[in-house]
Amino acid sequence: MKSRRDSPTFHDTVFMNEMNLKLKEAHDAYEKLLFKEALKTGFFELQTARDKYRELCGEEGMCIDLVMQYISWQAIILSVICPHVCEHVWELLGNKDSILNVSWPVPGPVDTTVIQQSEYLMDAVRDFRLKLKNHMAPGKAKKGGPAPPAAEPPTHCTAYVAKSYPAWQC
Repeated sequence: MKSRRDSPTFHDTVFMNEMNLKLKEAHDAYEKLLFKEALKTGFFELQTARDKYRELCGEEGMCIDLVMQYISWQAIILSVICPHVCEHVWELLGNKDSILNVSWPVPGPVDTTVIQQSEYLMDAVRDFRLKLKNHMAPGKAKKGGPAPPAAEPPTHCTAYVAKSYPAWQC
């Protein structure tokens, strides 16, 4: 895994906002004694956010400071449910005090616009890939006729971005 410490990218910002959101949601679930919901949010959804971040970072690599914060936050979130495992992870991170004595992390502000932008881009990429797959799929032969020739792969794509929208589209 390649890692970096340079200035934050868009993907770093999205991941940080998702971490803040999941930390807040897990805290709220614990306060309501909804342990199953806290586990779903603090482990599974946080894991999914990390997997998406890792995929999107690609060859440039993930921000090492952000990954270390993710590991420590997840250990703290899960320490309520599985303290022995989280204590071991906490020690592997180099911490001397017990994880049970650590206060709950304070989440930063959550910018939902950044998360929505990321979701929109993910949906657009998925839609583009599906259209490309359909375009490249060989056509069906007509009854008794020869199969149509294979489609040529596209060499480029043009994306249009609107700076503003009419009032009826907002």
